[in-house]
Amino acid sequence: MATATASSRIRLVQRSVLVLLVTAGAINYVDRATLAIANPLIRQDLGLSISDMGLLLSAFLWAYAFAQLPAGALVDRLGPRLMLTVSLSLWSLAQLLGSIVNGFATFFCARLLLGIGESPTFPTCARITRDWFNVRGRGGATGVWNCSSTLGTAISAPLLTFLMLSFGWRWMFAIMGALGLLMAVVFFFVHRDPQQVDLTAAEKEYLVEGDAAASSTERARARPSAAPRSPPGPGWCWACRPATSRRSRVKCAT
Repeated sequence: MATATASSRIRLVQRSVLVLLVTAGAINYVDRATLAIANPLIRQDLGLSISDMGLLLSAFLWAYAFAQLPAGALVDRLGPRLMLTVSLSLWSLAQLLGSIVNGFATFFCARLLLGIGESPTFPTCARITRDWFNVRGRGGATGVWNCSSTLGTAISAPLLTFLMLSFGWRWMFAIMGALGLLMAVVFFFVHRDPQQVDLTAAEKEYLVEGDAAASSTERARARPSAAPRSPPGPGWCWACRPATSRRSRVKCAT
């Protein structure tokens, strides 16, 4: 059976998807590091204790963990294009809120909102990979966009330190929030879900190549096997039955 190949349009979509996902993922990891980088200045300006900072740091993680539970279902219901746009917008608004906080309570709310906003990012990346890459290309695509987590962590310290020392920690939050909102607009206008594109029959065949075979294999594995036939009883031997009749049973001489 001939292997389906991606058209030039599909390859262009795949490249643009990976650029968008890596960029969004890197911003995701840079934004979550803002509080850690500006920790000393924020404590001094807002009069927060070490325990207060610990609670602010953990607020993001708790919100992120619990919000991921419904995130996958929301991606399936709303579609990746809308879901990642909402995700980017929500966590960027949380960053903007972080630039105008005046105490522990408002900062705590901003951190909760940041965790909720960032939680759908990687489930959405996985769904977009499923939509625009066939089974032979999904592993490589996943490796590319997943590198954004280490890329964002690597650039967060020098980038955020530069912004903080140049403009202050509040402007650092504001700049990152504005960058995220810009990314949300770009993603919404550039990306499309497969259902929103008039794909040709060959392009559809390429995207689903291997899925039907995999589903058939899984169904075959899940189908219960026929129970082995029990022998008719003691003294009967199927190997000794005469070839002229399938139903007859011959008494075994042994």
